[in-house]
Amino acid sequence: MKKSILLLFLFALSALQAKEAKPIVYLTWTKDPTTTMQIHWLTSKNDKNDVVYYKAKDGWIKATGRHKSMPKKEPYTLHRALLSDLEPNSLYHFRIGKKSKTFAFKTMPEDLSKPVRFVMGGDAYSDSVKRFRKMTKRAAKTNPRFAVIGGDIAYAAMKKRESFKKWKEFFSYWMQDMQDADGCLVPLFVTIGNHEVVGKYYQSPKDAQFYYSFFGKSYYDFSFGKYLHLLFLDSGHTTPIKGKQTKWLKKTLENSSEYLHRFAVYHVGAYPSTHPFKGPIAKAIRKKWVPLFEKYRVDACFESHDHAYKRTHPLRKGKVDHDGILYIGDGSWGEKPRKTKKMPYIAKAKATQQVLVVELSKDKRKLWAIKPNGSVIDRFEKRCN
Repeated sequence: MKKSILLLFLFALSALQAKEAKPIVYLTWTKDPTTTMQIHWLTSKNDKNDVVYYKAKDGWIKATGRHKSMPKKEPYTLHRALLSDLEPNSLYHFRIGKKSKTFAFKTMPEDLSKPVRFVMGGDAYSDSVKRFRKMTKRAAKTNPRFAVIGGDIAYAAMKKRESFKKWKEFFSYWMQDMQDADGCLVPLFVTIGNHEVVGKYYQSPKDAQFYYSFFGKSYYDFSFGKYLHLLFLDSGHTTPIKGKQTKWLKKTLENSSEYLHRFAVYHVGAYPSTHPFKGPIAKAIRKKWVPLFEKYRVDACFESHDHAYKRTHPLRKGKVDHDGILYIGDGSWGEKPRKTKKMPYIAKAKATQQVLVVELSKDKRKLWAIKPNGSVIDRFEKRCN
């Protein structure tokens, strides 16, 4: 009897370890998105194999990446491999080593000969797996080429510690649910939010060790050909708003005027729908960043943090202006929505869960917000200048 129980236990343990050995995969870009792809995968601690095989049609090509241990002695290894010299606007298959399931991805097009679509949201995997997964699956059905989460990604920062478990669950659900109609994994861009950081605001990278391990930076920019430029900013969580970050923002904006579509992404809103308008972070952003957005003609700013939907009027110097900047989003990808406030700068606001779909073409940009059931709650369209 005891022997049977022991064998049953060993079998269960073996099955659990086998399940654990399956890699959890996510994609990002760090270089030209038309010719590269950055593959990340999370495995057990003892797995040091950094080999990826990939192909467009026939014949697997071998690529070797690198790995590192996870912080806080978590028994996992994070691997990265950069695939280069790919063809633009093409579908590729890949697998981790020789035994994993086969995944797929697409490179980006070089231009806007056909419209390009992405999804944007914030405040994603909070206290409800059901809410997060339902919204993620609906976002995937819009066939985005990539996704943006504007902070509070996995809600992994507690009062005094970080939860690796929440990150692991987030990436696992993302891998399963965020796939387009062709079964391709959707690459992810993020910016940092207060729930990535122990202490939430005015902290340092050591207080967000998992975020930095997974994504590397809290503020950076990224470009797609000459048609799209994205700015990702840290709204005072591990980097101060004023000082070095604002200087970087000014220089980057000065050097990016040639892009057709230009957007900024950050967590705490300059023009909130539920939080106080005079909050210290919102005031700092309006003082330091908004004048730069206006001077260098950013098209829209994607904000989160408020757990609602919001679209402002086009704004310039705090006033409604047809040629002003749109502030949109407010972060309710997976969070329970909050009641919104009536503010003179808001064109539309609603206490609802939503993700923003953005479609870019040569002559216009279209934005619409969708609920988990797919219904559209708001639309905005503007021709390019």
